[in-house]
Amino acid sequence: MTRRPNGGTTTNIDTVKIEQGAVPSAAVRTSTGSSSRDVLGSSGPLSRSLAGYEDRPGQLAMADAVERALKDERVLVCEAGTGTGKTLAYLVPAILSGKKVIVSTATRALQEQIFSKDIPLIRKMLGLSVSAALMKGLSNYLCLRRYAEYRASPEAAVAGRALGVIEEWAARTQSGDVADITGLSEDEPVWREVSSSSETRVGTGCPHYEACFVTRMKREAEAARIVVVNHHLFFADLALRGPHARGALPDYDAVIFDEAHQLEDIATDFFGTRVSSARVQSMLRDAERAFVGAGLSDRLSRKGEGSVLAEVARESADRFFADVAVAGEALRRARSPFCATSGAAASSRATTSSTRSSKRSPPMPRPGRPPKPSRSSPDGSRSFGTISPRSSTAPRTRSPGPRFDRDRSPLARRPSSSRASSRRGSSRRSPRWC
Repeated sequence: MTRRPNGGTTTNIDTVKIEQGAVPSAAVRTSTGSSSRDVLGSSGPLSRSLAGYEDRPGQLAMADAVERALKDERVLVCEAGTGTGKTLAYLVPAILSGKKVIVSTATRALQEQIFSKDIPLIRKMLGLSVSAALMKGLSNYLCLRRYAEYRASPEAAVAGRALGVIEEWAARTQSGDVADITGLSEDEPVWREVSSSSETRVGTGCPHYEACFVTRMKREAEAARIVVVNHHLFFADLALRGPHARGALPDYDAVIFDEAHQLEDIATDFFGTRVSSARVQSMLRDAERAFVGAGLSDRLSRKGEGSVLAEVARESADRFFADVAVAGEALRRARSPFCATSGAAASSRATTSSTRSSKRSPPMPRPGRPPKPSRSSPDGSRSFGTISPRSSTAPRTRSPGPRFDRDRSPLARRPSSSRASSRRGSSRRSPRWC
């Protein structure tokens, strides 16, 4: 757990589900007057609510450590085995602390479990009331502006069943969360065209700003004491804030990382810079729809000032990524100079070996075996002695296959610097192929 200084108000980044009818957790501390050990111990409300309950020393020790870390505003690194009851060991101290706490997980599945199962269990079994919010990334929520623009675009005519499913769900959803849609795959291309993203948010200038799922639910998140997020969203918040006060999450007093072993990889992704052709193409499609809506492009013919601008940008992006690919290949070759020379060296050795082999006398046939067929046909073409010449109407026949003797095996036909070196008594190594 770490503490971060409070900044300004949050920006429009992610949506939230919030549990209503909960009282502030500060009131819980006042009403119970108990510690985490009192709540989770053998004589606590959990033991009285569940038959056969046994308190776990590891859970109580972890709860004590979390409680002290929250009180003293210090860092705590804690590892506990399976079955310890880690979730309750940090949720109960977080609720009793009266602070605004971010709980961050590595997966959305654990997010849903904490918000939908563990927090309701605390409310029901332990008698603790807490306001809690669930926040996910922008791509999980419907953007009303992009949705309206997509329905008015020519692409809607060929969207198929997926758009119908989204339309039926959009008419009744209260959260805008894609997890509530049934019958739509997570990688549905249509969803990418109507979901929210940091690049497509236009803020207060959007005509759907007040009705937006992001705006409406984020305001409710400000009132929550416990906010459940995932690591990707947490580090997106840090990357957006930088030296500034505004970010993706509400201001908070402490953060608890569950599944913290994945923090390193996720943090590396968010504190780098990434650009892709797919993202550029997606932004240009959004721009084309906006041009159509503004009357700068024709809806059907896609002609006009807006279409020309989008096409120029698309061609520039294609050239940019082509140049990046060429530069990347050049950098790879520069870092591996042997790759650039091994081909020429192998070709030189192959020519030498072929010339040397052509000067040898053909081996004498062994008793009882037919002579080996020639590699050269009368017209000068090369043959490996496996298929006999035939006309277009002649049946396919096979000539005797190559002999597998010690000196003239099929491997001898391939240039091998190591084999040639062994004959010359040299210790030269064979080329390494890249």
